[in-house]
Amino acid sequence: MRKSAKQLPYILAALNQEDQEADERPTTQPLPDGEDQEEILHAYPVNIGGVQGVLHTKEELPPEYFTDSKVIDNQEDLAPQPEAQPLKEASFFPHFFLILCFFLMLDNVSNTIPILLTPTAIITIIPKAQQITFTGSLPLGRILSPLTISQSQTIPTTGHGHQTATQAIGILTFYNAAFTTQTIPAGSVFTGSDGIQIATSAAVTIPANNPPSDGEAQVSAQAVYTGAIGNIPALSINTAFSASLYVKNLAPFTGGLDERDFSVVTKTDINTTAATLTGKVTASMNAAFQQQLFPTEQSEKLACHPTVTADHAIGNEAVQVMVTVSETCTIVAYDTGQLTARATHLLTTQASKQLGAGYNLYGTVQVNITKVATRKPNTVLLFFTSRGTWVYSIDQQSILHLIAGKPRQQGLHLLTSLPGIRRVAITGIADNDPLPEDPGYIHFQILIGL
Repeated sequence: MRKSAKQLPYILAALNQEDQEADERPTTQPLPDGEDQEEILHAYPVNIGGVQGVLHTKEELPPEYFTDSKVIDNQEDLAPQPEAQPLKEASFFPHFFLILCFFLMLDNVSNTIPILLTPTAIITIIPKAQQITFTGSLPLGRILSPLTISQSQTIPTTGHGHQTATQAIGILTFYNAAFTTQTIPAGSVFTGSDGIQIATSAAVTIPANNPPSDGEAQVSAQAVYTGAIGNIPALSINTAFSASLYVKNLAPFTGGLDERDFSVVTKTDINTTAATLTGKVTASMNAAFQQQLFPTEQSEKLACHPTVTADHAIGNEAVQVMVTVSETCTIVAYDTGQLTARATHLLTTQASKQLGAGYNLYGTVQVNITKVATRKPNTVLLFFTSRGTWVYSIDQQSILHLIAGKPRQQGLHLLTSLPGIRRVAITGIADNDPLPEDPGYIHFQILIGL
């Protein structure tokens, strides 16, 4: 294709020379002296590209060349026809331009086709990778002064209690002035000064008088009607049962209750409020300690002692209850940058011993504090676990020099035998085709997987 483009100037020069020779050639041949010959021209109508004209020639052309042909036998017939247009002079410029574009296109295609036909090989490599873990401790940090924070909240109680009506109970004392014993059966009713009736719960026998003292006996009794009304005061019953028998209640009757519903404190009331307060106390504690930290420090709680108290016990009757959460904490502060650097160094040393050369850290090292302890005098010991991923380093330039131009299967075999490669695949190339020799047509994809 390039050779054809180089020959284009010579072809154009030859076409130009032929055009000049045609212009210099005489249109008619001179007649011999003394001869007056009549010249016969043939005219044929033509249509070239939509332009109509007349073709003049001395030679007679076969009829099949033109549909409408007219033979002119003398000079008078050469007069221009009114409907015919004169044939325009042919120009070589459009031909020149088309030929030039054609050869330039051929030259460009000759340069582009090899590029388009060059396949692109994609080499996907999964290098060997391993996660390394190191657990240890470091003497790092300082102890901050203990801090106590309290929060209280009063809430309505949510428990419901029910009280069944009960009878008041007490003791009746009998005095016998007779010289014989007297017996009072169970259920005997006595009315107090306030009109409340009290009945004996059991029979009672009062001994006879023994001068100078009357016979005396006591028996349990209860109010006849249920409710608090039966809670009579002392000596509400102070009356003579007969001429020789007297009865009194020396102490008040108690325990009489009316039926009613009421609110009580529940376990949920205290626990729910305590949980809310604990979150607030923790937030306040962290904020207070944060003010004591340097910009590069973080804190860990060393010891905390939370307490929860309430002004009413669980099950007690109360419309509302006040819950208080108090916490005293001691924390330690440590520099996160120092911890990460020292933990990473220990983890890297462990990885070198375990994996050997050729591996590099991928990403960052994760360090987690598992425990905080103190040693005298005021030494903080941080227990931690560090974790990171090490990946074998792939030298792409060495691989390019190794497999460029080699058959695909041979390239796969060579790559598989290299150290540090866990899995490899080559796409974009058929099994028996060679890999591109130009490194620009070999692309790498490195995938990290554990």
